[in-house]
Amino acid sequence: MSWRAADGLAGTVARSLLPSAHIFQASDGALWVATPDQGVLRFDGTEWRLFTTADGLAAAEAYINFVETRDGALWVTCLGEGLSRFDGERWTIHKPMDVVWFVGVWLSQDGDLWTGVPSGRLARFDGRDWQTYSADQVQQILGPSSRGRRLDGMVTSDGVFWLSTDEVAARLDPAGPTRYRHPDGLFGGFEDPAGGVWFHTDHLAVHHRDGEWIGHTAADGFLDGEVYGAWQAANGDVWFVGTHSGETAVARRSGERWRVYTTADGLIDRIYVDAVTDSGLIEAVDGEEGVKTALAEIPDLILLDIQLPKLSGYDVGRQLKADQSTKEIPIIAITSYALDGDDSKALEAGCDDYIAKPYRPNVLRERLAKFLVS
Repeated sequence: MSWRAADGLAGTVARSLLPSAHIFQASDGALWVATPDQGVLRFDGTEWRLFTTADGLAAAEAYINFVETRDGALWVTCLGEGLSRFDGERWTIHKPMDVVWFVGVWLSQDGDLWTGVPSGRLARFDGRDWQTYSADQVQQILGPSSRGRRLDGMVTSDGVFWLSTDEVAARLDPAGPTRYRHPDGLFGGFEDPAGGVWFHTDHLAVHHRDGEWIGHTAADGFLDGEVYGAWQAANGDVWFVGTHSGETAVARRSGERWRVYTTADGLIDRIYVDAVTDSGLIEAVDGEEGVKTALAEIPDLILLDIQLPKLSGYDVGRQLKADQSTKEIPIIAITSYALDGDDSKALEAGCDDYIAKPYRPNVLRERLAKFLVS
């Protein structure tokens, strides 16, 4: 199933391109989606509802990181305002540690809610009260370099608690913490179905399993360029976003194998594949199909790859802008070409904007925000 803004799904969701952590299915089957700054959406299987500050949700610069606690309550991080909790009927706002910037939110094995703040402190909610941990206490686990840094955490299926900053990761065992470092930093933290834990550096995927660390490079089938971020799909597969052969790409770890997806595989710059697809992405594999799909679906915006089989992106743009039903749809051209004059060719073909690859995800976010409104 896919949705468009006309179906009740706010158009800002499509422009946010958030990782899949920002799209969450609760135990009652409801689908929750975060918007950049308007609130959070809930789909109960029949209709969408947008919760805003008028419903008691905290105002925020962005909404991220859904977590469901053992009591069935849904929590969402509200950047700039703290945390909001939904008990099924009403929202309440929480600001432990007298701060408002919470980044990582996760559950421990006993079901308690944990959150970290950029100042290097932690807070734990046991269902009734908050307990806070000072930067000095956290420093004893992660070392002096953790002070003043944002914290992320995770708990693996065997109950092991991991804490990480962008410089060090620590595995908390009963005997005490074990710290791990990498000269390029350690980011993320996801458990795969086999029990291993994945992090990434600026250029590597890094795997920890059975006490051993293994770095994955292009020689192993991984990306050959930069790594921007990672997320985990519902089936346990781990995805890494970055560049490959100079183009925006994603690498997927499924079982023991890597697969890299680029435009040649039909990845028309789908940054954060799962999240965008769930937010209503409609795909076409070639130019002719693209024209037919756009005329049938009337999407809110079109990301148009110039290098398409059967019909070039330039011709697609001309045809859609010549048709009364699609001429007002914004078109952003995305191409591997980076030569002088390519941007003008795209504009002459009817495109409203132009992005040359490779580019970082925030560039695409900015361009989408330029054209999409709720």
